[in-house]
Amino acid sequence: MYNRSRIFRFLVRHPIYKHEDTSPSPILNAFNVVKAAVLKRHLDYPVSPYQLFRNYSTSATEILPHIAFLRWLDKAAIVEPSPPYPVSTEQAETAGRLFEVEKVKDVKSLIRATTNAFFYEQANYMDDRLGKISHVPIVVFATIKTSTSSIISIICELLKSKGSARRRPPLCRIILGMLFSKLCCLTAWRVEVHRLHHLKVQRVEDGAEVYINLISVFWLTPQFFLVGVMDGLSSSGLQDFFETQVCKSMKGYALEFSEFATSIGKFVSVICIIIFNSWFKEDINASRLDKYYAILMVPTFLNYCICGYVSNWYDNQQLHDMDNAQKLEVT
Repeated sequence: MYNRSRIFRFLVRHPIYKHEDTSPSPILNAFNVVKAAVLKRHLDYPVSPYQLFRNYSTSATEILPHIAFLRWLDKAAIVEPSPPYPVSTEQAETAGRLFEVEKVKDVKSLIRATTNAFFYEQANYMDDRLGKISHVPIVVFATIKTSTSSIISIICELLKSKGSARRRPPLCRIILGMLFSKLCCLTAWRVEVHRLHHLKVQRVEDGAEVYINLISVFWLTPQFFLVGVMDGLSSSGLQDFFETQVCKSMKGYALEFSEFATSIGKFVSVICIIIFNSWFKEDINASRLDKYYAILMVPTFLNYCICGYVSNWYDNQQLHDMDNAQKLEVT
């Protein structure tokens, strides 16, 4: 009888229930934007703000944030002017070939946010005192990362000038960069576990909860250092490898090639954030960055193993080709 009454109440109230469409998955949005940009890769970048779909700026022809290696995503918002797709903007949007500027902006911002942003966010919730200095500026850690990367790049250039003309050194630098990426994730995971372990919650007068963390902000120094080493090794290695493999007219695009290769890894980080979005709360203290860093160790390790195998095969293939060329010269 009770169940029958519940069914009756449901049927009576059914007309007043509101139907809400399910919101699309964030990971699906990101992939769709990338797919649309790839499909329209043949288009030129816009020269007028009116070429971008639902662009409410009257002067901007590039979608924020302005990141060189993500500029190609802007093409997802370009309205195609001519065949083979001379359809309305509504039809193109439904077909997944057109996205408004705000959606492309969200995807680009999400990718940019993974670039060590959580490292700086951790620093905001740690003890930043040093002796008589009451506040250590966060720019110190950016300086550690940048200076380490520059020093590593200079050392690589010095070693390259004294080394042989073989092509293995760039590959070695790329593989070492990937190894340091794995070590960076491991270090960041251990530091975050340590930080959360010493995190205390204190209630103030109005009943609100305040997080107190007495862990020194300088616990983050190793991971910023490792990021700098990784960047210095992989960036210089990718550029040198590119310059040894292309014709002379293409060598000027080495930097763009390096940024494109590294952006793939950043995109994988974005996918991890979207998949495990339940780990990320309103503030970093309520989030589980330790799990995020731990899961990042899986793709970085796989990337290291695959790259090591491929580079070893490539190096052996190069030596085999050189031996064949020498035999042909002799004959």
